Formats: sequence, C-alpha cells, structure tokens
Amino acid sequence: MNFFKQFLFFSKADKIGIFSLSAIVLTLLIINVTLSRLPEINDGRLTCQPEHNSVMNIDTIAVPITGVDDTIVLVTDTCMVIRSSREKKPPRQKINLNTADSTALMTLRGIGAVYASRIIKYRDLLGGYYDKSQILEVYGITRETYSLFCDDITASPDNIVKIPVNTASFKEILHHPYFDYDMVVKIVRAREVTPFTSTEDFIARTDLSDRRFTVYLSF
Repeated sequence: MNFFKQFLFFSKADKIGIFSLSAIVLTLLIINVTLSRLPEINDGRLTCQPEHNSVMNIDTIAVPITGVDDTIVLVTDTCMVIRSSREKKPPRQKINLNTADSTALMTLRGIGAVYASRIIKYRDLLGGYYDKSQILEVYGITRETYSLFCDDITASPDNIVKIPVNTASFKEILHHPYFDYDMVVKIVRAREVTPFTSTEDFIARTDLSDRRFTVYLSF
C-alpha cells in the first residue's frame, strides 16, 4: 500500500509539469482541428466546402489587388475564394518611327539610349522612314534585334520630308544618304535641260527607278 502511495505521489513541481504538458497537448489539438477546417488550396485557388452539404446565401465583397490579374472574394464568416477576373488587355499602340522621341523608342525591346539616338539621327538624314524595315539601315541594328520589336513599330509616309528635286542645291541632294555623287551629277544635268515634271519623268531621264530614291523627291 505504501508502494502505491509513493508511486502516485506528485510533488508540486510534478503537478505544474503535468498541467503544462496537458495544456500544450490541448493547444496542439485545437490548432490541428482548426487548420483542418481551413480552405484547401486547389490549383492556385482557395476553395471551401459548405458544412453539412448545406447551401448558404452569403454576401461577398470583391477586393481587387493592384498588379494581380485575379480578384480576391471574401466570403463573410466562411472562407476566402479567388475568382479569375482576367480581361483581355487592349493591344499596345504601335510606335511611329517618324514621330517617336527617344523615350518612346527605348520602350522597344533591344533598344537602349544609343540605338534610340541613332534611329532619330538617321531619320533626320532621310527625312523620315517610309517603311519600318528601313530601321535595319541604322548602324548596329541586326535582323535579330529587329525581330524583337518589328510588330510594335510603324512608319507613316505622311511624315516624310521631301527634297524639291528641281530647286534643291547639289549639296542638299548629296546630303541625303540614298544619293551618291554620280547620281546627283546625273540629276542636276538632267534638270538643267528640262525640269522634272513627275516621278515617271524623273525615272525615264535618270534611270533611278528604285523607290528608295523617288519617294524622297517632290516635283
């Protein structure tokens, strides 16, 4: 009998230890039960199951998150659901090579400050781009780089500055990157005989039929 008394006897420290351990175990059980009732994550969304298979009519509050394509829907006193609210983004407006500044050009993939400056300088020499592929003539821009942004640019012929071929000086025509010395000599000699009247007349008397040349001339 004394053995059982000694075996079942607990000191004050033992009682405190047993009480603390019991409290910890009870707390862990409560946490485990609580977590088991939280919404489960399924395919990137939080979902919830109504208790007892009942249908509940609960007001919801939609809270959009900046920079996220989904909308969080808070279900009062029940759970949190994420519903997709993705909308088609409007197509990006194309950049006009003839009017864009360096800031706009640098938004293109593969184009930094140096290339943007070159594009503008070459545009000034040409008098404007009549075709977006002319940007390949800018020093350093390769076809690989061009393929990164070709769908994001355009070139409007309406913005081209043309050369008055009948009155422009020899030097003014030669300044254009598409005309070399021999070509300008031919143009000046032909117009001294008779001024050019049209693109067809210019081509017939100079043999310069490439659109690259004629698109920059006015008569």
